[in-house]
Amino acid sequence: MGLTAQLVEKYIQEKAIRGAVLYFGTPSETLFAEAFGVADHCAGRAMTLDCVFDMASVTKALCVATLLARAVELGKILPDAPFADYLPGYRGKSAYSATVCDLATHYSGLDPDRPYDALMFQGPEKLYDAFRDLRVIRRPRAEYCYTCGNYILLGMILEHVYGAPLEEIARREIFALLGMERSSWGIPKEEVLPDVVHAYLTTNHSRIPASFFPPDLRILAEQDDLPSDETAKTVLPHRIGNAGLFSCAEDLAKFARFMLRKPFPERVWRILAENLAPEGMRERSAGWDMEPTCVFSAHAIHHTGWSGQSLWIDPAEQVFGLVLTNRCGEHENGKACRLDLIRAVREEIGKPWIG
Repeated sequence: MGLTAQLVEKYIQEKAIRGAVLYFGTPSETLFAEAFGVADHCAGRAMTLDCVFDMASVTKALCVATLLARAVELGKILPDAPFADYLPGYRGKSAYSATVCDLATHYSGLDPDRPYDALMFQGPEKLYDAFRDLRVIRRPRAEYCYTCGNYILLGMILEHVYGAPLEEIARREIFALLGMERSSWGIPKEEVLPDVVHAYLTTNHSRIPASFFPPDLRILAEQDDLPSDETAKTVLPHRIGNAGLFSCAEDLAKFARFMLRKPFPERVWRILAENLAPEGMRERSAGWDMEPTCVFSAHAIHHTGWSGQSLWIDPAEQVFGLVLTNRCGEHENGKACRLDLIRAVREEIGKPWIG
């Protein structure tokens, strides 16, 4: 048993995860791709490389940030313009004015306390409308605060400037373009349902009863085939920008290789791949974390998903890494475990990062 397999088994025994898919590659080569453990512990279904994961907040980086970059490239959005300029019907009055870029880097000062939760079980239309009341309560760029509301508003902005629902924009501009045939936003494709990984995570609001959902979603809810994020789940059939992507390792590798090609003009690429945070504060690009990992170079962009996923893309090294798990332990510990696992992969294939 290799170093990586031993470490995965250790984390399974410690009940941090139930299974994992690990993948590491370059623009032209796959250097490591293996699956471990189970995809559904209730059914005893084994994890495989083509398993489809609820990617949770990786949606923010892969879907929303990419569509935002494309909108900037097309001149649909100016990143330094007030975000309210692109959101008709926005009602969140404030003494402060945050920009689109402030939302994208989580430096907007937006209210992090999820005031829309009060309407979560009153139907998707009321919940979706409540997002228009989100307010900037602190001076933008004064402090970093990771807030799902930033990406909920960005998703609404993208729908406005593209004139189409998020799932349609992403299908056209990302999934179809890159051949990500098993990926979708909000609901898994019917043909991949047997391969969806089931974590059976309990959300902040406990498990939402299947009876809450309309008939067309009820079976998916019973089977744990809807997003783990309770807001993304209860707002369906709307899609929102903070969560909802379903994808698999091979599709994610296609996206990572696309990004390693630096696919946007330099002025747009900088938004995705350079630190936009105020000096001395947590490093962020539009959509991506840039805090040092000591596993990839200082130029790597990366993001995690609450349900147990991590994606790293390093344009300087021209490599990428994926660790996809069905987390069953504590969230912060899960992130540390995934970093340990990708470090082990690098050691095992003889490609450790020399900082």
